[in-house]
Amino acid sequence: FVYGSRSSISTLDIDSRSWVRMSVQGERPPPRKHAQIACVQNSLWLYGGHDDVGDVSGDLYQFVVVPGKEEWKQVVADCAPPARTYHTAVRWQRQLGCRAEVVVLGGFDGKSPCGDMQILNVGIGVWSSVPHSGFGPRYGHTVSTHGTDLLLFGGHDGNECIQGWKRYSPSAGNAWVQMPLDGHAPSARCHHSSCNTGEILLIYGGDATTTMHAFDFARNIWFGLPEPNFDPRSYHRLIALPCGDICVLGGANKTNDSVTVHVGWLYAAAEGEVNSEEIDKVGSWSRMRGLQHKDELV
Repeated sequence: FVYGSRSSISTLDIDSRSWVRMSVQGERPPPRKHAQIACVQNSLWLYGGHDDVGDVSGDLYQFVVVPGKEEWKQVVADCAPPARTYHTAVRWQRQLGCRAEVVVLGGFDGKSPCGDMQILNVGIGVWSSVPHSGFGPRYGHTVSTHGTDLLLFGGHDGNECIQGWKRYSPSAGNAWVQMPLDGHAPSARCHHSSCNTGEILLIYGGDATTTMHAFDFARNIWFGLPEPNFDPRSYHRLIALPCGDICVLGGANKTNDSVTVHVGWLYAAAEGEVNSEEIDKVGSWSRMRGLQHKDELV
C-alpha cells in the first residue's frame, strides 16, 4: 500500500509490477506529508504529519483492509500525544504472543524535536506514554523491530544529523542502549529509510546520499553494499519483499521529488543467508514502472 499526500491509496502488485489506485469509502484523512503508518490487525493506522503550509497534525485514522470493504475511519483515542511530523510509527509486540501495538517515537512538533515514546493500544483505542532513557529528542530517524526489540538509527537533533545506533529491549529495562558501530557503519544521517529482512537490517539514503549499509545480526557488524545506480534521495521507503527483492519507493533530492520505484535483489536474501561474506552476490537494480502521472503517487 502507498498513501499519498493527496489522501489517495494505491496498491502495488509485485508479480505484475503494476499499480492500482484503490476506491475507498469513509472519512479520508486531510491531505498531508510525512505521516507515518503502521499495519496492525488488518488495518493501517495513520498518525501525524503536516500540511503544505507546515501545520503539524496529531489526528489518528484507521484504514480497514477488508477486500471489497476498504474504509477510512477517524479514531478519537484517549490520552492522545502531542501533534508531530517526521516521527516513526511501527507495529510492535512487546512480548511474543501478546497483541501487537503501534509505537510512536520522536518527531518534530513544529518548533522543536520530540523525545517521547508513545504506545497506541489499537484494541481499546488508548494512547499511553512509555518511560524511557538514552533517547535524545530527534526527528527524521528510523525504527525497525527485531523480535521484541526496537532498533533505532540516526535522525536530526535540531542542530545536526546524528549517528545513534541503539536498541530498546523490553526485558532489559526502559533504556535505549548504544549498539556497536563495528565494520562499515552508516555515517550520521536523517530522513533515510531502513528495513529488516530477518538476517540483516538495511539502511539506505538520507540527506540525498546514495550509500547503502547492512547490519548482520549474527555477526553484530556493519558492512557496506554497492551503491544503487539511481539518484540519491531522502524521504523514501525501503521495503523487503517476500521474494528477496529490496524495493526503494519515491523520495526527494535537491532538484526534484521522485515517484519512481526501483527494485534490487540480493541473491542470498532469497535463501536467507545474506551476511558480510555475501557482498559479492549483491544483484543489480532495475526501475519498476507503473503509474506515470506524478499526481498518482505524491
